[in-house]
Amino acid sequence: MLDTFLIILENFNRTNDEITYYRIKNQTFIGNILFIAKLYNNNIISIEIINKICKDIFDKVKENSKNCELIEYLLQMLQCIEKYDNLPMVINQLNEIKDTLPTRMKFLIMNYTENINKKQENTTQVVETKQVITKSKETYSNLIMEYIINESISDFMNSIKEKVEGEIVISILRKYSPVSEQKLLKFVQILQEKNILTKNQLNDKLVEYMESGDINDIAEECPVILKFIEKLKNM
Repeated sequence: MLDTFLIILENFNRTNDEITYYRIKNQTFIGNILFIAKLYNNNIISIEIINKICKDIFDKVKENSKNCELIEYLLQMLQCIEKYDNLPMVINQLNEIKDTLPTRMKFLIMNYTENINKKQENTTQVVETKQVITKSKETYSNLIMEYIINESISDFMNSIKEKVEGEIVISILRKYSPVSEQKLLKFVQILQEKNILTKNQLNDKLVEYMESGDINDIAEECPVILKFIEKLKNM
C-alpha cells in the first residue's frame, strides 16, 4: 500500500496534477489507513502489523525526504488507535525527524504530540478526582461495560427494573468485541434466567435491528459480530 502511494506521489512531483493526487490521497489511502486502525481496535489484526506500518513509514521517510507525506498517514492512524503500547517510542521517533521535514509536516507532528500531552494530563486529572458514579445517570451501555470489567451483575439488575425495551440488546451489540464475547454470552444467559430478557424478545429485537440497518452499521466496523448474532439466536 505504501509503495503504491509513493508511485502516485512520484507522479505528482513530476506532473503537478494536484486534483488527481489529493483525490487519491484523501479518498483511498487515508481511508485505508483508518480502516487498519479500526481492525486493530477490534482485535482483528495484531500489534505487530501496526509496528510494521510505523517502521516502514519511518524507513521510507528517512530514505528519501520526498516521502514525508507518509507521516500524515501515520498521524491519522495513531489518532484513531485506542491503545498502543509502543506509542511513546513512535512519538520519540517523530520528534527526532520533525526538524528534517517540511514545515507543514513539522507542525502536524507538533500539534499531534501537544494533543497527546493534553490528553494524558486530562486523563490523570480525571483519575485523581473521580468519585463514585451515580447509577441513575449511567446509560445501560455503560452498565454492561461495568459488568464486563468487574464481573458483577448485582448493580445492573437493580438498575434495569424500569428499563426501556430493547436498549439492552442494542447495547450488547455495540459493546461486542471478540475478547468480550464469552462474557457477553454469559451475560445474556443470566438475563434470560432472571426473566429480564426472554428468547422471543431477544430474537424480535435482532430482527428489528437487522431490518433497520443498525446491525449492518455495526458490522461495517466489526464484521465478526454477525457470527456472534447467530450465537445469540441459538441461545
